[in-house]
Amino acid sequence: MSIYILTNGAWQAGEDVATPILSRVKQLMETKTECGIQFIQFGTDPQGLSQLQHLDKELRLLMKSVDTEPSTGNVWKMILGSIDEFFRSD
Repeated sequence: MSIYILTNGAWQAGEDVATPILSRVKQLMETKTECGIQFIQFGTDPQGLSQLQHLDKELRLLMKSVDTEPSTGNVWKMILGSIDEFFRSD
């Protein structure tokens, strides 16, 4: 399963995005369902970029399943970055 989220990444102050992602990934891992969550960033908001990079790089998931790519970036990475190691930039 692949989930694509089109966003600028600039959520309201205090908005917790990481907890639902971690919960969903854990739930899917328990059912042995492979899942990738791909954030496609629109705009250049510095806070939004920072929040998206946090989700991509700093969440400690048992499997790599979250990736971000700007809307002006590599289309293949937008489609496959969260599920294919070749397109990850870790």
